Amino acid sequence: MLAGNAYYLAPYGRYWCIKQSEYTPIDPGGSGGKVQVKVGETYTHDMRKGGFYEFIPEETASYHFRSNENVKLEVKERIFEINGIGTLEGKVDYSVVMRAGSVYWIHLYEMDAATVTWTIEKTKTKTAVTGTKYTAVKGGSDTYDFVPSKSGDYSVSFNGKGGVLVYDDAWNEIKKYYPEEADGSRVVLSLEQGQNVSLCCCSTRERYAMGNRIS
Repeated sequence: MLAGNAYYLAPYGRYWCIKQSEYTPIDPGGSGGKVQVKVGETYTHDMRKGGFYEFIPEETASYHFRSNENVKLEVKERIFEINGIGTLEGKVDYSVVMRAGSVYWIHLYEMDAATVTWTIEKTKTKTAVTGTKYTAVKGGSDTYDFVPSKSGDYSVSFNGKGGVLVYDDAWNEIKKYYPEEADGSRVVLSLEQGQNVSLCCCSTRERYAMGNRIS
């Protein structure tokens, strides 16, 4: 709940109370102390224990989450959901932009594994070239840097449905297209010559390509 906002409560039962809860991020070691998530480290989560993790990035960038087991992952900036691309439910393969100094909470929800091993890393980027086909893991996410040689319309097409989040060189979102959209098999971007953009791509099948539609 946010300070100053009005909320309507509809309690069920005869007696009830409300109080401010204490926030305690989960301690993977079980000691009960607060543990900050660090980039590049591996965490093992006992799904029988409650709690959640906290991450405060030192750098604004795209970060990649991955798990070895099936789990449902939720990433929030405090209480607000943030949008990334990839798989959040199952074997996690998910990229999302996070801002330096902001506080993010990471929740894990049990599926079929009692223990889940997961990592967070800075997203590794590749260079995209027009007319080239790229192979992706189904449900995974990949990030490409692209600098147009001339201004015009560029298309990202997918073998099946796919989606792409487009960011400028400061990681501000320019456009987003998700796989569930009607035209998810192909998206068109209007870009300026020399404009450095990052493309975070996700495909529901195993191949996508970047094409040039300049007329």
